[in-house]
Amino acid sequence: MPANEYRFITRWRLTGAIEEVAAILGDPLDLPRWWPAVYLAVHELAPGDARGLGRVVDLHTRGWLPYTLRWRFQVTELDPPRRIALDASGDFVGRGVWTLEQDGETASRRLKGTPKQRIPRFPIPYPPACAGAKTTSNASSSLIARKRCSTRAAT
Repeated sequence: MPANEYRFITRWRLTGAIEEVAAILGDPLDLPRWWPAVYLAVHELAPGDARGLGRVVDLHTRGWLPYTLRWRFQVTELDPPRRIALDASGDFVGRGVWTLEQDGETASRRLKGTPKQRIPRFPIPYPPACAGAKTTSNASSSLIARKRCSTRAAT
């Protein structure tokens, strides 16, 4: 496999409901808020249909290596809250599929991706937000923060 091709599967287990995790994944414009070190800018280019199918989002991201990536994705499959699939283009070309399952009080999120990076001399840092404990705590923080915001808004 060339150095610019990458296959991965990541798994996160978070305390919360899959509907909450799906809401975070379904709101890519908020990614710079949750992961500002990775998502430098995110802009919606097309909203897609009423559910978000066909949505096109433009991203400027960085990982651990000294360069940034500009890419976009289009939502190609949507079965909320259980499945979201996207096709990427730009500095990343490929497909990513998020599968969500509820296991008691824990939401299990699996990402399977097959991106190819158009900068062939470096290995892919994608998805930089999906590797390591720091990311998991950020994802957990996202759920906790959303719960707190919802609670405050309701009172």
